[in-house]
Amino acid sequence: MKIMHFADFHLDSAFSGFEKSASDQKRLELRSCFSDAMRIAKERGVDLVLIPGDLFDTPFCTASTRKVVFDAITEVGCPVVIAPGNHDYFNKNGTYNDKSLPENAFVFTSSELGRFDFDDLGVSVIGYAFTSDRYEENPITPDIPTSIENMNILCAHGDLGLSFSKYAPLNANEIARCGFVYAALGHVHAPQDPIKIGNSVIAYSGFAQGRSFDETGRGGALIVDIDRDSKRVEIERIPLSKMTYEIEKIDITSLSNDDDVIRAISSTVLERGYGKNSALR
Repeated sequence: MKIMHFADFHLDSAFSGFEKSASDQKRLELRSCFSDAMRIAKERGVDLVLIPGDLFDTPFCTASTRKVVFDAITEVGCPVVIAPGNHDYFNKNGTYNDKSLPENAFVFTSSELGRFDFDDLGVSVIGYAFTSDRYEENPITPDIPTSIENMNILCAHGDLGLSFSKYAPLNANEIARCGFVYAALGHVHAPQDPIKIGNSVIAYSGFAQGRSFDETGRGGALIVDIDRDSKRVEIERIPLSKMTYEIEKIDITSLSNDDDVIRAISSTVLERGYGKNSALR
């Protein structure tokens, strides 16, 4: 089966450090990245979309963003499972409890572990919701509600390996012991290499598009192929970013004047192929 996994879009981010026209443009770019992700999911024949948190920057979003997101979810057709994170935590008056939420959207609404069964796919997705901007306990409990009949997948927002985190401290060994074939995680923005423990693969998707110089390079989504028989997991990264933040270091020790420095900078820009879609420091 084929899964698309992404998180941490932070739609409707304020971008308060920019002029209004620039912040408006950046919010539109993020929405466009989301629409692209769902379009790619449909084109690639994805069976299931997993969004482990912080799709939105707050529990609420603008009407225009809600329409773009809900329309894209409807259009992709397959089940879309969402585990609200510390930014877009579940609120009874928030976006995730909107009466117009598409029928193929499945949202965890409790801090208690829950499960969505997709028997036609032979998959069960286990997860939970942040219900405030903190979740200080390890959500993976001994009585985790895994399925006996289906392949089990975790969709979760949290901090892997940080036992004192205030954002759902997760433990990789505990996740593996629960028998999850794949754990789709959100919260950590810097893309990391997947972790394989026994028969479990644990992965963060990273950010979708950088919003500042602490999110450099191209963000994106993961396409996850799982062989139903062998449970073998293969992961492909799909770039989504419309623009990127980049940081380059240039040694100017031997340069004697400003013109030489400018030439060194210009040469680096050309060599790296930076253009109008790059914010370069």
